[in-house]
Amino acid sequence: MLDNLNDMKAKLILFIYFFVSINLGTGSQIKAQVKNKQTSVFNDQKAKKQNTAIIYGEINSPDSLGPIQLVITPYYIDPNSSFLRVEKTIDPVPGEWFDGVTNPKVKKFSTEIPLSDVVGYFSLKIKEHPVLDNYLVLPGDSLKISINMSLLDVLFEGKNSSFYEAQYAVNREQQRQRFVSPRMVVTSKSAKMFSRPESIAKMAEFKDKFGFRLTVLEPGKEILDYHLSYLEHPERVVNSQLEIIDSFSEHLSSEQCDLLKAKILCDFYGAGLSTYRNFHHETVEGQFNANDQVLYRNRVQRIIRDIAEKDFLLNTQLVSASFLDMALESCILTAIWENKSFLEIVKREYREEVADRLRASYLSNHLQRLPNKENYIHKFLAATKTSPWKDRIQSLERSNIVGEVIQQVNMVGLDGMNYTKKNILGKPTLLYFYFSSCHFSKTYFQQYLFPLYQETKDLGYQLIAVSIDKDQTLWKSRIDEYSNSSILSLNLRDKDKEFWISYYEIFGYPKTMFLDEHGKIISFDIGSQANNYETFRSNFLELYNKEIKNLPSPTGTKR
Repeated sequence: MLDNLNDMKAKLILFIYFFVSINLGTGSQIKAQVKNKQTSVFNDQKAKKQNTAIIYGEINSPDSLGPIQLVITPYYIDPNSSFLRVEKTIDPVPGEWFDGVTNPKVKKFSTEIPLSDVVGYFSLKIKEHPVLDNYLVLPGDSLKISINMSLLDVLFEGKNSSFYEAQYAVNREQQRQRFVSPRMVVTSKSAKMFSRPESIAKMAEFKDKFGFRLTVLEPGKEILDYHLSYLEHPERVVNSQLEIIDSFSEHLSSEQCDLLKAKILCDFYGAGLSTYRNFHHETVEGQFNANDQVLYRNRVQRIIRDIAEKDFLLNTQLVSASFLDMALESCILTAIWENKSFLEIVKREYREEVADRLRASYLSNHLQRLPNKENYIHKFLAATKTSPWKDRIQSLERSNIVGEVIQQVNMVGLDGMNYTKKNILGKPTLLYFYFSSCHFSKTYFQQYLFPLYQETKDLGYQLIAVSIDKDQTLWKSRIDEYSNSSILSLNLRDKDKEFWISYYEIFGYPKTMFLDEHGKIISFDIGSQANNYETFRSNFLELYNKEIKNLPSPTGTKR
């Protein structure tokens, strides 16, 4: 499936402009889909001691209730990372009257949240609908949650219930602010769409009506001035949120208050800096004159200095997702302006474990966009000393740097036979990972991978399709769509699936790994940057000729 990002540049660019964090993709041309994020491998002896929070919940729903999805993040590193993340699927059960659940519409659930000895995060969904998104959770806590789907309301009870109620209240205030914020479009006011009779009539119709209206801002200085003015007056946004924390402060510890205030302030500044870097920085540096470049750069740098004056506790800096995202944006912009490396800026601005956390976060967020990944990984590893941040970089090393022999694995064939690493090696092997409801995998296999194999299989390698489907019936019924009866089709399951997905970070599908006959990994990517089949084929042949063709065969002769 080709990514059409480059085709989306039209003569008229419209986008609704909200000041929220923007997470950009890696720019891959062949799309991937994410599934089954699992706990990452983490065996370091210096790991922080384990701790557990307990959640008991009751759900009142007039409709049939689906399973609860619970995501636990003991250490936040980046919004898309599954490192050390735990996912649980929980089926709520009816009450039994004697347990106090007397309403037949109410179901209950209970679970444990594995954490370290520091504050972590959890999210809760019902039928894929977010109920609680990235809530801070205290290690060792016992929390009761009431979820009323009819009233769209959530209540908390427990010794630290105010900590969770405060987060819920702030989230609601943030949603209110987004609702009442100006509805803006960034485009030229002279665009034809505004001169069309029907558009003029619509604008006149809604001009005096109660409700919201569209505000049009010009690209360039007008929208940039609006954005920076927004960041230069944080009180317009954050004061009402901080007042909520103050109203709960009597029931919160100083550490809890610091965490919650950091979330408010860092969400505000982090989103603003991200928007500037992603949407305005190139315009300022590439299209503005020298005086304007200095002017706007100074404005953003003053904002960054204002941020630096917020003296958050060390524990907050090591735990808060909002602080990390904000500090990362600040360091990246500073490195760009000073023409220095990210490592230099972090070393100057932060110390010890906080600096290590930023190093791990930078690579976790941006490694796929960097040239010479191996060089970056080795430099960051040398600078990073503490766990789990060093472990995160080592995880990236395993899943991005070739040369290691694949780990042992047990898989099951369509015939029910077990296959190990020994059974699938002996010749160069292209492993293709997928799941049988991923349309990207289907398109990739049918339009790219299998045509390539049919054309080049005489080179002497084998293509093996590896499904990660939990539903064996689904896997077998869709072999002809996602694989082919002429190649070996295997299923990765249970603990082997957990381990391999975690060890090699196989979270985006489709995914390929190219091995030599001894099982040494020679590539994690055989051409996902290709715009078309011919480029895809050319990239593969170049890789094959470089890494396989000149290797001695098992008989001692070259291929």
